[in-house]
Amino acid sequence: MSVERVERKGRAVWRVRWRDEQGRARSKVVGRKRDADAFDAEVVRRKRTGDLDLLSGGRETLADFAQEWWKLYAAPNLAARTLRSYAGLWDRHVLSRLGSMRLNAITPEVVERFRVELETDGVGQPTIYRALALLQGIMRRAVGGSGTTRSRRCRSQRYAGSGRFGRCRRSRLSSYALSLPRGASTALGMLR
Repeated sequence: MSVERVERKGRAVWRVRWRDEQGRARSKVVGRKRDADAFDAEVVRRKRTGDLDLLSGGRETLADFAQEWWKLYAAPNLAARTLRSYAGLWDRHVLSRLGSMRLNAITPEVVERFRVELETDGVGQPTIYRALALLQGIMRRAVGGSGTTRSRRCRSQRYAGSGRFGRCRRSRLSSYALSLPRGASTALGMLR
């Protein structure tokens, strides 16, 4: 860990450099030396507690993480028919709407907007349910399953479903209202 002064666009900023748990060089630039020193102290603290991966967690996109999820989890563990179904759902509905989003930007509001968008586009309730279940599986791995990307912001969110396909009741969780169908793996109990 080191803090160094850097000139950018005619003014001084501060760069904090460190190595992550895989040994890769990382850095972050901040505007004030006081902030750089505080961030450097946080890096040291996280290194001691083993939470260093949480500093950069959630910065990769859903599409990038889904490729890793597909290779490491889906392909070896899911049936061929399920894989075909998930591939179709991913290509038709999830990738174009959420694929470019960073993992730590996928909040309950984003998932709710995604669900409403699918409904508005005339997608059937069973397909919406399966798309949300697919998203749940990917995000569950992202926030703690395989040890790759983690996001505390995502982990603190909880979802719950109620009703069955067309019969949805509203349920309030933390400060978010989310209406989802009930079903496999507690319909979006993801992001824990």
